[in-house]
Amino acid sequence: KLYSVVTKASDKEAEERLKAQARAARNAKQAALKRVEASKLGKVLADKTTRQVILAILVMLFFLPLVEEWLVQVADTSRSHGLQQVFWFGRSNCSFARMDGSSRNRP
Repeated sequence: KLYSVVTKASDKEAEERLKAQARAARNAKQAALKRVEASKLGKVLADKTTRQVILAILVMLFFLPLVEEWLVQVADTSRSHGLQQVFWFGRSNCSFARMDGSSRNRP
């Protein structure tokens, strides 16, 4: 009777060890599957992001020259600024002291 109790206990221990090993193997497989799923998700997200970036660059390549041309037409003040610079070249509103001590406005 004692022998049967001892063998049952050792059988139960062996069975528990096998169950623990089986659980560990299942957990390892599940973890590997999760890693594979995560890497697939990463690939999908990277591909989607790459497509969006390429699309944004193409849109900028096509539309920025049009916008820039419009801005130049709206805010082109270079001609009037250049004419002002030519008109005021050599003129000053400041008075300066002459060598003889008198001061006068420069023409």
